[in-house]
Amino acid sequence: MRLTRQSVSRLALPPGKSELLVFDEALSGFGVRIRAGGKRTWVVQYRAGTKQRRITLGTVDTLAPDEAREHARRVLASVQLGTDPQAEKAQIDASLVV
Repeated sequence: MRLTRQSVSRLALPPGKSELLVFDEALSGFGVRIRAGGKRTWVVQYRAGTKQRRITLGTVDTLAPDEAREHARRVLASVQLGTDPQAEKAQIDASLVV
């Protein structure tokens, strides 16, 4: 399914599940994560070496699907160029901790 505001709003957690990941059919690795508390976030999932990584782009309420898709394309392009965006983010976050 192509992820749009309408398609994402229709998604629901199956009974007994605490999380649901649904990926876009048009852009491999781009998806939405739905949590039991109701939070919905855009994510990008990719492989860096042997590790599978996932980056949160923002919430469905604050980031339009087309904006999230474009950001996901940039993340996936940087992975193709050999970087690991999640590792870079973790390094920046660690340097901000005093």
